[in-house]
Amino acid sequence: MSMRLVKLLAVAGAMLAASACSKHDERVRSGPPRLVAPAELTAQERRFGVAPTRNSQVTYQPGVIIVENGSEVIRSTSGNGMSWTVDAQAVAKHDIQPGKVVFLTSRAVGRVLAMERHGDSVALTLGPVELGDVIRDCDIQLEAPIDFSQALVYKLDEMPGAVADIAPLAWDEPGAQWFRFVSDSVDAASHITGPIASLGNLGAQIHGEKGGTGLNGEVQMRLQSPRIEFKLVMSGATVKVAELKVHGGVGLTIAFEAVNRDGSKHNLNEQIQVPADISIPIGGPLPLTVTVRQQFRVQTAFGSPGVLKARADYTYSGTLGVAYHEPHFTFEGPGRFAGGESLINSAQGISLAPGALSLTHQVKVIGGFGAFNFVVGPYAFLNTNANVTHHGATDTLARCIFAGFNMRIGTGVGYVIPQPVTKAINFFLGALNLKPIRGEGGKEGPSSFLRNTADVWPQSAVCTKDRNSTKRPTAVVA
Repeated sequence: MSMRLVKLLAVAGAMLAASACSKHDERVRSGPPRLVAPAELTAQERRFGVAPTRNSQVTYQPGVIIVENGSEVIRSTSGNGMSWTVDAQAVAKHDIQPGKVVFLTSRAVGRVLAMERHGDSVALTLGPVELGDVIRDCDIQLEAPIDFSQALVYKLDEMPGAVADIAPLAWDEPGAQWFRFVSDSVDAASHITGPIASLGNLGAQIHGEKGGTGLNGEVQMRLQSPRIEFKLVMSGATVKVAELKVHGGVGLTIAFEAVNRDGSKHNLNEQIQVPADISIPIGGPLPLTVTVRQQFRVQTAFGSPGVLKARADYTYSGTLGVAYHEPHFTFEGPGRFAGGESLINSAQGISLAPGALSLTHQVKVIGGFGAFNFVVGPYAFLNTNANVTHHGATDTLARCIFAGFNMRIGTGVGYVIPQPVTKAINFFLGALNLKPIRGEGGKEGPSSFLRNTADVWPQSAVCTKDRNSTKRPTAVVA
């Protein structure tokens, strides 16, 4: 009798748990679109994304495989962001085959490029899709405060570079203590990066070393009462309206420290993607995410051993956003730059020969579905570049310092994969004898420089005569 009671209690407990989970899912996947806190998600949803539902507010393209319990049938995902291991019974039930588009969750969506059976599970290699490949008709609109400290951070382990906690730049240490690198024996072209996400700050840090040249860098956008607007209206698989706007930007800080130990033998010229997504789910009839992607471009030009550092701090106001109303694009970017600390006032360098450093940071905000490089939807990005060139100590006429700062906005609807990442993905696909993917899809919108300044010190004839002829890096990151 007691054993029967135990079994009944166990069954009842399982039913209650299943009921609670079901209600939990319905709360996230029903009602109007809204930002969802991690506490509202199941453990599987936090790991793999929220599954889609069939409802009257979204019409999917014929042939798209909708897996309404997608978050529960995924077993794992790979470190390259392309492979999702799924329960084999679910694959058979939904007749998932190469060439078909599958929608497992807000993160696991794409065209099936390859399938590989492993016991009771199947590894699906998913390639990028455009919005019209998945959705035929929808009308999704959202406006709400956004707190990036509540974001989920997804790390991509197999991308070049690593994600780690990095100590902030110590800006008050003089001389040789400016530069504190791990060791002189770091492997060439090694990079450690770390995203920054809080209610009031969004950005990234980087530490890198190649041979005898090392770099610490940091970029932070300051936000005040940030708010997001998102709209996606599609009809007949065509994007009619796509808007994404992040309001509340109030300033930016960019800083770097560089050291060269062996002259021109080793200089940096690297494009490094931060291998981590900052992601906030959007619940409702169509599972989406607000995703932040970041990357750096680092270039040094030391002709002799030396050190170089600079910092800039600007205040501004405005919005980072894109609005597409077929067939026209518009954008909004920060403006009214003022105050703060300029590069020219903080730039310092010591070396016998001329030295230069350029650091470009890109922050891209995307509203849509997919994971890592395959997130598709309306997007806007800011490229922020700081560059400093200084004459060497052997220049007896004047030890000039040139400093440039520029910011560029870019927009679009679709997906754009950085060129180095596209090459890495296609190398992976080539090993599987699969066709290469395109690095971009959708529509590219307008881009524009928001600020472009160049300063020189001292204001002597020797320094200013070369000012216009000096080739200055610009904030371009593909």
